[in-house]
Amino acid sequence: MDNLFGAGGAGGGGPEEWLRSLPPITRIWLGSTVIVTGMANLDFVKWADLALARWEDVLGNGVSGKLEAWRLITCFLYPGKF
Repeated sequence: MDNLFGAGGAGGGGPEEWLRSLPPITRIWLGSTVIVTGMANLDFVKWADLALARWEDVLGNGVSGKLEAWRLITCFLYPGKF
């Protein structure tokens, strides 16, 4: 457990150093997942507004009648309640 995030031994950087060592796309995905999951779990956003439940919603033929393209991305950013 001493080497978690490279914290063991000399030159350990901790979580910040570990996060900076990740590729940019991974950092963006991880940060977005944490933010979207936090917002959904704190009820700032309803999961039903993020889910890709029906293609009609994405294409604009659903209940709202508007194009909801964000559902193609946000459905991969919410792993569930904690």
